[in-house]
Amino acid sequence: MRHVWSLLAAIVITPLAWAAAAQGQAMLAVSVSPDVPTGMWVGLAVLAGTGLVLGLIGALRLSPVGPLFTALVYLGFTTWFLLQPVPALDTLDAGWKIGGYHADLTVPLQTGLLAAVGALLLVAVVSPGRWRAWPKPVHTIEAAWPQPAAQPGADRPLEPTATMELPLATPAYGSGADAPSWNAPQATL
Repeated sequence: MRHVWSLLAAIVITPLAWAAAAQGQAMLAVSVSPDVPTGMWVGLAVLAGTGLVLGLIGALRLSPVGPLFTALVYLGFTTWFLLQPVPALDTLDAGWKIGGYHADLTVPLQTGLLAAVGALLLVAVVSPGRWRAWPKPVHTIEAAWPQPAAQPGADRPLEPTATMELPLATPAYGSGADAPSWNAPQATL
């Protein structure tokens, strides 16, 4: 089910991220004009937000299907643009105007932004940790601590003497588990 959700998210995010990248780049291109000083900051914010959203589908370990879909779409359009630039540009010549900025879908393709993002997502897909299933939660089992063996005369209190040694041993004493790399001091009374 995680693969289906990842694919659905990628189907929605892929064209929206492309359009947001086109809008952000259009705002940056026009912002060099002194008439629109805030365009640069808004354009950078749009591009950064687009990068964060694409980074989410690339970095989260939901499923590799979503980043693979996005990478194949972006790299496929880039390959098409490299092999047949005129038909690709004519087909993608769709633009819009938001807030005085004319955005064009071919700009991220021509600047190589789609190729860079597609390659990054492809690297995220081939990461070995991405294909592993999430580890199952380990149910903690309460350790059964060994009970001290009954010693003869255990019903009478111990009388400390000057030479009596009490061992400081853990329940795993002798098994090698949790053994310190140094010798623990022995208590003497």
